[in-house]
Amino acid sequence: LFPTLFPYGVGGSEDTSRKTKVSFKKHVEYLLSYHDRRFEEHYSFMYAVFNMIQRPDACQQARLIVSRPYFKDYASQIQSLTTKDLRVALTSIVSKTYSSKANPRLDILLKQVKAVAGHVMGSDHSRAELRIEIHSLIYKLGLPSIFITINPADIHSPMPMYFAGVNMDIDEILSNNFPLTVRKRAELIASHPAATAKFFNHLIQTVIDTMISGEGVLGSTKAYYGTVESSGRGSLHLHMLIWLDHEYAPADVKQMIKDKEFRKNLIEYLEDINKEDLDQFQSVIEMRRNHPWINNFNEWLTTAIRCNMDIKYIWSASDAKALVYYITDYVTKSSLSFYDTYSLMLKGLESIENSDIRTTDVQERSRRLALRCYNTIASQQELSGPQAASYLMGWPDHYTNEKFVKLFLIGIECHLQLCLDEFKPKNNLQLATTDIDEEPAIVEIDGAGNKVIEKEEEQFILERTNDKTKAPLIQRVT
Repeated sequence: LFPTLFPYGVGGSEDTSRKTKVSFKKHVEYLLSYHDRRFEEHYSFMYAVFNMIQRPDACQQARLIVSRPYFKDYASQIQSLTTKDLRVALTSIVSKTYSSKANPRLDILLKQVKAVAGHVMGSDHSRAELRIEIHSLIYKLGLPSIFITINPADIHSPMPMYFAGVNMDIDEILSNNFPLTVRKRAELIASHPAATAKFFNHLIQTVIDTMISGEGVLGSTKAYYGTVESSGRGSLHLHMLIWLDHEYAPADVKQMIKDKEFRKNLIEYLEDINKEDLDQFQSVIEMRRNHPWINNFNEWLTTAIRCNMDIKYIWSASDAKALVYYITDYVTKSSLSFYDTYSLMLKGLESIENSDIRTTDVQERSRRLALRCYNTIASQQELSGPQAASYLMGWPDHYTNEKFVKLFLIGIECHLQLCLDEFKPKNNLQLATTDIDEEPAIVEIDGAGNKVIEKEEEQFILERTNDKTKAPLIQRVT
């Protein structure tokens, strides 16, 4: 496949002469770190292996959705879709008259495609989980306090040059007047995406560990969550929400600003973390820029990272919601429009219809259709070199000090139902069948042997506890 990279025909992941077995992903990490950097500099090797890792994940996920109980009903509806249905939908999208109610089967197919993509590394739908994690963090800790953006200057920093193999003395970099011209440095960065991703991860992780986490330059921090994004030229930058270690909600701050002493302390804090002028009013603090071309900045962070940054104190709940939507919408948005997505699904459906699929199993044919549609859509996904290198090297696409556990509500509901079924006989409870127009009633046998009927239906709801050290309660309502 790559004769220039493996000139002797050995050294690939399938090489059986290797005594110690190495996983494909670990082997790719080794190749991208190879000393002569020929694998990193190759124009297609990194994207080919990235796709080779994605495809098995998509196939495995497609098989998992078939095993789910609800897929049997979906399969018959998906299987009845035709290319005519998709062409009608595309026509209505162009005329801006599209409605999901017109053909619900298209929405079912799109949901299954998203389910396949949701667990595939680097896909747009897998990054949609970041929004859920941020929302859960807000539920736990309240609204964030600070929003910062860090955009590392990979072209003007000696670190990515050093990681790319440029022979330079880091200790004498200033006296050497920084080697190479701007154009040469830009070409070097473009041809070494793994070095650029390594520089970004090293810089961000160092800044978080030394300047943000714990007692940092912005104050005492109890949580942070940052998402990695790619700019138009492919370089990486970070948007981060920070939760300061205090108990003041934005509404509380608005009320306490009226107090002169509190307002004075708040102004001193803001002037310390944000180098902008602050105007004092009777009950409002407003901020203005010193220069129209200069963002808000923190002098300590700017001195450390030596690149463009922005910092904003979040004053209100509306600001927090806007910022959360901004960073999650930007990081999870697809590069394809709604029309393009349906066009690619049409292409996938046509390829399935023209292929010779011998199986008559409806679920298997629907699985292949969902997988084919995903592969067709994924083939048009835009991914920069540093992004692909970052995924292949195992570096994160988000940074946080919190750990998240997924709760599968359908499984929890089934488990609770089983527990209830076991609990009822042990406690003389049984489910009585009433008239068809009535809801099921719970019948309890009292000590005298009489039946006590309760008309209310059993339900389970989540209730938030005021004690932050305890998890949310599951309360039974009868």
